[in-house]
Amino acid sequence: MEKRYLIEEYLKKCHMGEENAIHSRELEALFSLTGRALRRFVSELRKEEIPICSGKCGYYYARTQAEIKRCAGMLGDFADGVSSTRMSLLSSRAPNVFGNYVSVSIPTARKMLDVIKGFGILKVDTESTKSYLYGLDLDEIDKILV
Repeated sequence: MEKRYLIEEYLKKCHMGEENAIHSRELEALFSLTGRALRRFVSELRKEEIPICSGKCGYYYARTQAEIKRCAGMLGDFADGVSSTRMSLLSSRAPNVFGNYVSVSIPTARKMLDVIKGFGILKVDTESTKSYLYGLDLDEIDKILV
């Protein structure tokens, strides 16, 4: 029998209801699993509509619909948090590969020279025909270009 079904049977027989939850570390030790493997098995069982729930006290086989709804609500909150973190990450800006240098085209750099006197130093990379403006961050350059 596959381990995930052994986990299902064990929870059903020994940990029915939230009040009988077992901590994940105990399940991991009992079935010789890593935390990641246990979570994967639980996820697979849930996708098969087997009511394996979890909470602050650990994993358990749901006894009531209320327990299922509580667990599903917790999973929804977790998913919302992950989604929010994902959106924040997508909105962030990675640092320029040249450290404090910002890449601009040579024609743009020449046009900006009059505007940026005193703000930075223009460096030209002859190999890539790019120019790098030292001392300005992306927001400052955006303001100049507007």
